[in-house]
Amino acid sequence: MKEDEAAPLPEDFDAAAYLERYPDVAASSFGTLAGAAVHFRQFGRAEGRWATRASYPTRRALACPSIHSLYLRATGALVCWDDAGNDTVLQAFDPAVDYARDVFLGPVFDRLRHELVAGRLPHPEVCRRCLVLRGGVAHSSFHLDQRVIEIFQLEPSYKCTLDCPGCVPLALRRGAPPRELDLAVVDKILTDLVAGGVTVRAFDLQGHGEPLLHPRLGDLVGLLRRHYPESYVTMTTNAHGVVKEELVRCGLDEVICSIDGIDAPSYEPYRVHGRFALAESFLAGLCAAKARAPRPLKVIWKYILFAHNDRPDHLAAAQRRARELGVDELVFVFTRNGPRSLRLRGPEALPAPLPGLAQSHRFHEPDLADLTGRLEEAERQRENGEAGVARDLAASVIANLDRFGLVVEEAALRSRAASVLRPQGTEQVAPALAPEVSRTVTVTQ
Repeated sequence: MKEDEAAPLPEDFDAAAYLERYPDVAASSFGTLAGAAVHFRQFGRAEGRWATRASYPTRRALACPSIHSLYLRATGALVCWDDAGNDTVLQAFDPAVDYARDVFLGPVFDRLRHELVAGRLPHPEVCRRCLVLRGGVAHSSFHLDQRVIEIFQLEPSYKCTLDCPGCVPLALRRGAPPRELDLAVVDKILTDLVAGGVTVRAFDLQGHGEPLLHPRLGDLVGLLRRHYPESYVTMTTNAHGVVKEELVRCGLDEVICSIDGIDAPSYEPYRVHGRFALAESFLAGLCAAKARAPRPLKVIWKYILFAHNDRPDHLAAAQRRARELGVDELVFVFTRNGPRSLRLRGPEALPAPLPGLAQSHRFHEPDLADLTGRLEEAERQRENGEAGVARDLAASVIANLDRFGLVVEEAALRSRAASVLRPQGTEQVAPALAPEVSRTVTVTQ
């Protein structure tokens, strides 16, 4: 027996909590109470598991990407996330700060984690409007203890030539100072994260501007690759540009082209100032060039469904064109942001995939199951005497229903939320919620 396998367990070691904190262990052959102790002795101690830093146990509570992910705006500031919190600065750029010790692993993000696991909104005025806040989600200090960032989203540029209704108005964008992500800022942050032993599983290049407008986009991707050579790197673009060799060879794993239509009439009502011919030409050129990439390059066509592009012939034409071009995946996105499709309410209304073409769907809208989780947390908080917290959570449910429009099946949820906002003793019994299909969310359009 090896010496480390015979070493005593830490005094505070809790096998059940160990399995809760590390889902990978729980899903393995060590996923028993006895196995947890064996795993710690054989592997966990050397891997730094069961750290002495402040941790919290698994609990079904509130969650959002800030538990495990970062979003860096073109200004150099780390903000909440790419929705209601995109202007809520968590950490302005500071070269004196250690972005591992002081920020992701330290008090900046630790406060968010502990507020959420306690069922409280870290920034009530912002959180209550946010689409990516989740309720009833089981999470623990896994990402803190294991030093893992799931997604590091970077906004390369704030500039854009389009004026899409669901994004920053072009008039406001033109009045803002030029904003392009400084590579020295990125280098500083990544250097700290690497030195702090933090793993980044994926980098996501997108935000409120067009990544292709960054003059050193290839160098930016190369910087990510230098620090994290094995991480997945994806970029979302409006495809208004020219396919340059630098883009093909810089080290991207995936490029998502947002093209919502199959001709000018079906594309340009939402992509204001956009040109369908230019976007399609970019998509075609990228598909033709991807074979020259130094690593496998996946090209995705993202097609957001609106009232003006949702006819059966539109969708069938998109399928045929995607297959002709050699697109790796066609993704249809359901949304309530903009002139949403009223004909297509769910994936069952989509055409069947064509042979030889991968097809999927996503949702950019509140998931009623998630909002129900928030409301259940509000009801628990109220029962525990936390009336202020309960009101914040209930108000967040109503705010999201207002933001995306009320439909018939949401009436019961609104009624329950309203009852939490009323003084205790005046509640009315709300009707049961209608069953709802579970949905995934894609925020940035």
